[in-house]
Amino acid sequence: MVASWRAAILVGPYFRFLQTRTCPTPATVQYYLRDWTREKIDLTTYQGVICVTVCTVIESGSPSGHAMVTSAVWYVLVSDFLYYQQIQSFGLKILCWATYVIMMCAVCLSRLFIATHFPHQVSAGIIIGILLGMVMNSLATSALQLPFYLLTSFLLAFIATMTYLLLNLVGIDPFWSLASATKWCAFQEWVHLDKTLFYCIVRDISCLLGLGLAVFCCQFKKLTCRSQKTIILQVLVAVLMLHAGDRLKLNIHNIVLFYVEAFFKHLFLTFVVAAGIPVVFSLF
Repeated sequence: MVASWRAAILVGPYFRFLQTRTCPTPATVQYYLRDWTREKIDLTTYQGVICVTVCTVIESGSPSGHAMVTSAVWYVLVSDFLYYQQIQSFGLKILCWATYVIMMCAVCLSRLFIATHFPHQVSAGIIIGILLGMVMNSLATSALQLPFYLLTSFLLAFIATMTYLLLNLVGIDPFWSLASATKWCAFQEWVHLDKTLFYCIVRDISCLLGLGLAVFCCQFKKLTCRSQKTIILQVLVAVLMLHAGDRLKLNIHNIVLFYVEAFFKHLFLTFVVAAGIPVVFSLF
């Protein structure tokens, strides 16, 4: 299953270059129509949920990144689970894939419900995610070593930098949605820097580096899992660690410090989950 987690982490960075970040969302279309018609839309609540028309969505790409990442990662995990566990029961296979389909429907409906994407964006996201999951599943990710992760991280950073400079050169602001959200959002605390494309790229690069360092460190120690209970406990600890890291607030007042903190945060969490926790459990 280690190969499954490696493939799951590796698929993330490819989505950043598959997404078009200049597409409007249902929420932004409604707000722009309001501004064009000069009609006033009051801030309303429905069962405690703020009406989505009062704020633009930052960096909502096409196809849907949530649909792509979820469909690709869980495709890899489900297919590898069935393969490595040598599941022969047809009924169990149907149950696993049915759960996958239900989960994907829930993700897509949630993106539509909050007016972040149109139906064709989430549909395209699922299709591309499954195709990319198939590609990553066919690769021998367990054979990848630290130089591969270092080179891939460098190439991602270089491509992102060149793309940013090229867009600026032709007069296109890569952070147009951040300025739009800052201008139109009813409450500034709704503007989240961790939803921008640049943050996603920083996160992907740091995760790749963390995974590479984890692979490098683990090659010096043979990791063994003695029982299924140990594996389940190891997964639970990893989920709790990631949940705690997700709740860690970054400094939003200094933009440089914000991205530096984000980089080391995701590098550390990836390293701990991929290497630290398995090494600790192997000692017992």
